[in-house]
Amino acid sequence: MFEDYIPILSLLKEAGKIATRKKIQKIVFFLKQIDAPFNEKFSLHHYGPYSPELQIELDQLEDLGFIKQSYNNNTYEFLLDEEGEKLLNQYPESSKKVNTELFIKLIGKLNLLQPYLLESMSTIVYFEKSYGQNKESVKEAVCKLKPHLKDIFDDAWDKLKELELHAEKDT
Repeated sequence: MFEDYIPILSLLKEAGKIATRKKIQKIVFFLKQIDAPFNEKFSLHHYGPYSPELQIELDQLEDLGFIKQSYNNNTYEFLLDEEGEKLLNQYPESSKKVNTELFIKLIGKLNLLQPYLLESMSTIVYFEKSYGQNKESVKEAVCKLKPHLKDIFDDAWDKLKELELHAEKDT
């Protein structure tokens, strides 16, 4: 049972701290895109792809004392707790499967980005994966659904290209 939590605990260990629920949701979404072993399912929500399962797991991990969720300055922060570190050490093989070089590198880069940019990026990838859309049709869909992201669409598109996270790698 606890082995299922290893990817989340590994994420928090590598990140150090993740500020905002939106950010942790989007980082896990992107880690799934590189085939990191997360089992959560994502669907399109108000702030882009969202997994209620992930939020439940985060709450469970806090209840079990493996992570800390604190509410500071109107935002949630997520940290690995000492007990979570101990749990990771009990599953070294599972941790090795998660902690690939790409996993670690991507966490560092994504955790530096602003949540609204991650929202735009993840929404773009969601449309690419779900509907096989090209840039123009994705832009039209994203801007219609989320007009507040219109001004950063091109930046989000370029950041996805830089990080090699587009659903279609030749995009």
